[in-house]
Amino acid sequence: MGRYFIVIAFSLGGSIAVLHGILMLVTPGRHRRFLAWIGGMGAWSDIFNSTIESGLELQSRLAGLGLAAIGIYFIWFIWKG
Repeated sequence: MGRYFIVIAFSLGGSIAVLHGILMLVTPGRHRRFLAWIGGMGAWSDIFNSTIESGLELQSRLAGLGLAAIGIYFIWFIWKG
């Protein structure tokens, strides 16, 4: 019983990492607004609608790809082991 609880808890954590990674990879601007909304900063303000430099967007997309890959590996490892 305890092992299944741990597997499910770690799978949920990995799923959150995959969700954030995919959001960062596909739409970095919306991911920033999503984080601001969760943080309670008033997500849809003009601060986040400003233009973002393409270099910063590329870094965010690469970080999202890495985060999604780590999350998928984490989930695969916990269910395999």
